[in-house]
Amino acid sequence: MTPQSHDDALAFYAAHGPITAPGEQAALLTGLPTDIAALSRAVWGARPAPGRGRDARPDAGARPAG
Repeated sequence: MTPQSHDDALAFYAAHGPITAPGEQAALLTGLPTDIAALSRAVWGARPAPGRGRDARPDAGARPAG
């Protein structure tokens, strides 16, 4: 399915697809926050994602050329 309108797009991206559907594990999602910031804190704790925030190395995303 390709979203045709803004409302279609919201519904499309708000729904699980075959790969992301929790299936038998859906009960594990009960009780998780629905607010994005609160969900992020629940998943990551009070720390930033790896490689981000105050403790990130300035060259963390650098890759050698060639």
